[in-house]
Amino acid sequence: TKVVKLIEGKLAALGTTVLLTHSGDGRPDSITRADFANTEAADLVLSVQVGIADDAAVSGVIGYYFAGTHGYSLLGKEFAQLLVAEVLDCTDFAVGDVVGKSWPLLRATVMPAVRIDLGFLTAAADRELLTDPKTLTNSAEATVSALTKFFAPLN
Repeated sequence: TKVVKLIEGKLAALGTTVLLTHSGDGRPDSITRADFANTEAADLVLSVQVGIADDAAVSGVIGYYFAGTHGYSLLGKEFAQLLVAEVLDCTDFAVGDVVGKSWPLLRATVMPAVRIDLGFLTAAADRELLTDPKTLTNSAEATVSALTKFFAPLN
């Protein structure tokens, strides 16, 4: 997506190594992506998507982290909270939430993994925002800001 390309460019400019698990030419399944992240010893897995919901009332920005019957990812939850807050501060999305899920990509990584839905195509207001280049740029900047804050050394 355009947002991912913007994020990748901004992170590369900071000297960060970005490993993409897929681009427009293919989409590996979640376990393959998790295995790749584990093999490469990534510091964090971030999946950036635009949501589609059965209910047109579902809208805004939602960050997902691993949570299962035997626990949850504390760092995943912390990053998801930070990321959603940053995106809400930098865009006109009206609502945001953080939700624990046991999806394969979130569950199968040894490092924190977060998926973010930057709006929902099934919500009219979000769909309008997602066609605005400013929203995409601001979402990318917010994501880079969240990553920078998350990995900043503690004083």
